[in-house]
Amino acid sequence: MKKIVSMAISLIAAGNVLAAGFGIYEASTRGNAMGGALVADTQPDASANYYNAANTAFATNIQVTVGATFINPFYDPEVNHVPQNRMNAGWFTAPNFYFSVPLPADLTFGWGNYTEYGLGSRYAGGWDLANDTKETTMRQVTLNPNLAYKITDKWSIAAGPRVSWISFSNDKQPFYKNSTLALYGAPANLYSHLEGEDWSIGWTASTLYKITDDWSIGFVYRSPIRHNIRGHFDMTGDPGLVLSGILPTAIPYHSSASARLTLPESYILGSNYNVTDRYRVGTAITWTRWSSIREINFNIPNYGYTQAFHWKDTPRVSFGM
Repeated sequence: MKKIVSMAISLIAAGNVLAAGFGIYEASTRGNAMGGALVADTQPDASANYYNAANTAFATNIQVTVGATFINPFYDPEVNHVPQNRMNAGWFTAPNFYFSVPLPADLTFGWGNYTEYGLGSRYAGGWDLANDTKETTMRQVTLNPNLAYKITDKWSIAAGPRVSWISFSNDKQPFYKNSTLALYGAPANLYSHLEGEDWSIGWTASTLYKITDDWSIGFVYRSPIRHNIRGHFDMTGDPGLVLSGILPTAIPYHSSASARLTLPESYILGSNYNVTDRYRVGTAITWTRWSSIREINFNIPNYGYTQAFHWKDTPRVSFGM
């Protein structure tokens, strides 16, 4: 059995945590070193279950890969050109575990545990947009079994389900100074907490073709995953808001809550070339349909609200050697 045990540390300074969606592409140590350009790698380790499961059809032995990426998003925001305290969300861990097992009849079974989406934001006291968020966190894990088949010595295919678990939480001061009701004297010391989680399922399919013994191309499709996140909503703080009539008494201080969120589909095309036995290069282009996430509707009895997005579909170019 070939065992590959590894650990990687990645520091990310983000201009805005959600500026380009909330995708995480750091799925293995080798993949991080290659910039994710392993879509057509014909000498794969077990992490090929993430980059292109069709690659595992060319593995000749059992392989195991374990690792984690540590991410610390931070930046210095401004609101209406007024500098704010630094946003530092703390450390997020994106663990990964993969294995692949060759089977009879040119089949290979593979398994992947990894993180595709997540991160968050956390702002210090006095943040001018505390009515929108003080701290927001999204965590996600994908469980992905795959079955690969080597059609010929040059061509392979693979497919499998992607079982996704996701959790979401948001803390804010709904009537902080930039909110509408703050103009009418609503005190800022009312706090809301929203959290929930959900399991859902999508799928992935991929293929690999060897143009020559040293040059290959690969393609991967990942379907959208539709989550219906369910949890609870809590409000704490100054009860005088209700007594003074500023808030309707129908607003629950403790209630159930839900939200619908679609994780976007993506298309990945890549090519790898073995220059020598010890030197290889690769490139990949990932197209993600972020525009499909138009809004998130938070459903809370008598107190729902909508977070709108104006994201565009985004290409991501990777190169490694």
